[in-house]
Amino acid sequence: MKKHAFYGIFFLALFFSHAGFSSGFPSAYVFSPVVTGNTIEVRITYVDIHGNPAQGNVMVSGLYAVDQDSGETYYADREGIFQIPEGTYRFDAERTGPWEGIVPKVETIVAGEPYVVVELTHWYE
Repeated sequence: MKKHAFYGIFFLALFFSHAGFSSGFPSAYVFSPVVTGNTIEVRITYVDIHGNPAQGNVMVSGLYAVDQDSGETYYADREGIFQIPEGTYRFDAERTGPWEGIVPKVETIVAGEPYVVVELTHWYE
């Protein structure tokens, strides 16, 4: 009886110790680098393959921007909003819904407006 209880507790502890790390995608444990100095707010919007605003649900999460000079990766603070320094970035998404995707886009971000809008092309079948 004690043997069965021990194995039960052991396997539960093992399960819960790895439960947060079972996905191959970054999760809440992934943070953007600490940015010092001035940052620019970047808002992501979606357009279809014809350049029209995307209609319906866009099943996208895990938006990130990679600085093309330093290689630093920044993740959106909220769905589709970044606080990043000036520079050239590749914007993309880690996760999309079934039968849909995002076309990555390289954009140079410079200060001047209250915020910058980057349009990503959303495709679906």
